[in-house]
Formats: sequence, structure tokens, C-alpha cells
Amino acid sequence: MEEHALRFLYVATDDPDGGVTIEDMVEATGASGSDAHKPLTSAFPEVKVVQLSDHGEDSSGMKYIGIRWRTAQERLSEIKVIITVGTTFEADKMRAVLKYPAEVSGDQVNLLDVKRIITGLSENLQHCIALVEPTTRGQKPQYMAVRLTLLKCPDAIHLYKTGGVAASLDCGDIIVAAEGDGELVVDDFYEDKKWTVPPGFPGSELKQASFASQLPTTRTPISTGPKLVTHAHRFPYEMEMSGFLEALSRHGALKERNQIGFVGVVTENFGNDDLTQRSTSDCLEDLASFWNFFLERLH
Repeated sequence: MEEHALRFLYVATDDPDGGVTIEDMVEATGASGSDAHKPLTSAFPEVKVVQLSDHGEDSSGMKYIGIRWRTAQERLSEIKVIITVGTTFEADKMRAVLKYPAEVSGDQVNLLDVKRIITGLSENLQHCIALVEPTTRGQKPQYMAVRLTLLKCPDAIHLYKTGGVAASLDCGDIIVAAEGDGELVVDDFYEDKKWTVPPGFPGSELKQASFASQLPTTRTPISTGPKLVTHAHRFPYEMEMSGFLEALSRHGALKERNQIGFVGVVTENFGNDDLTQRSTSDCLEDLASFWNFFLERLH
């Protein structure tokens, strides 16, 4: 189906906004039973109901209503939650978090440093989410992808980075960035600076979810730098957090109004025989499970 193609057409009453249900579209959707009475845009959030002004027939006071897929820009303009990753593999695994996922390439929306944005809804249909994958991994691609995405998602207030980390912990353990001694949250080797509890970070709702989760979860400062590591650091280590935070800082997004955070999963523990070893794929599935739990609780 074409991205903007009209799905089907029907004649409604003069209250199309309040009266459009699946029952009205039953012939086209095949809906039945209790589903038939749900509001159309709630049951099919990936589409948009539109009024056709040029229908070419006498409607006798009734309005012609059509339905089409939402455009890429419409999806982005409704985003409330941005989650960025570092790799294609992470993006593919995190796709499981989204209901009604739809991919938008960076070229489609003139975001040259973005490989793709996967838009969708949380499982409970309460939150519009954008999963952002840069063109390649690293601090600079992350920085550019986040800055450009923020321009397309002006209403986003939940801003998160996620992905695999290296740490002397069991593979599959969840890591949530949290303040440590001296309010340190991120030890940044890339910019040679220390991020100490900027406004909105770490977000309170994310920290609360980390306490409630049944998955093994560690709240700790993290470290970030320019390359993969082969030995343990003082804190769990990942490769893009500096670019993520710099993009938020320069965009003016580090403020109390926003909820900001990092959630990772241990995918590398340097082959320590005293620690649990698991595949990266299995670890990222646990990460997606944590995100589903968090988004279900998110206000």
C-alpha cells in the first residue's frame, strides 16, 4: 500500500470526530464482536481519519470520511518518548517494544545522520515512541542523530539512551544510570568531563521502575568513551552516552520538565568465568522486557 493512499471511504453523520468507530468501517476492516465499537483511532493508531472536502456527490448534510496511513512527519510530531540505540542489532531487538511499528528512513524526513527511526506505540497504547538508529555507531553519529531527531519531535519529554554495556557483572543484568559519589552520573572519557546530575537526569520514573523490576538491576554511574574496551572499568562502559548528552545539552533539553536516562544490559563481561555468560541476543531480549515494564508504568 502506498504511504499516503486512502484506505476506504464511508458516509458518516455530521459528528465524524466523535462518531467514527470500527463498526462504521466493518466491511473494510473485518472487525467483529466487541472490537467493532472501539474508536477507530484507538484500535488503529497507525492510521488517521480525514474528511474529504471534494467528494463529488451530494452528501445531504452528511460528511464523507476517509482513512489513510499517517505520514512520517505526523508520526514524528506526536512522539512523546525518544529512545536511541547504537547499532542495527540493538534497534531490531528493541523493535519488540513497539506496537504498530513503522520505519522511517532518515532520507524520508531529511535527517542525513539518521539511518532510520522506528515509530510506534507502547503496548498499552498510551505513549508514542521513536526508536532512533544513527547511520553508524560512535559518539559523533549519536550526537547528530539525537539533535536532528529532537527538531522533528518537538513534544518529546522522555529522552533515553539504551543498548549493550561492558561490565564486571553477569551478562543480562540491567544497568540504570544513577548518581553516585559527588552526584556523578556519567564519567565521560570522550569529552574528558564528568556529568553530575544535570536537570531531569536521571529521570525519577526510570529510577522507580528499576527498583520495582523483577530483572536483576544495578543502579550505578556509567562511563563512556570513544571505542570498545577489552578490560573492566570502574563503572559499566558504553560507547555513545557522551554524544547523547551533548546533543541534549546543546538543544536545551536538559531541564526539569524532561525525563532523561540510560538503560543498558550487560552483553560483555570480559569472559570472566565467575560471571554468567549469555548470548548478546538473549541479553537484548531482557533489555526489551525491562523497557516494556517501564513503559507500562510510565505516566
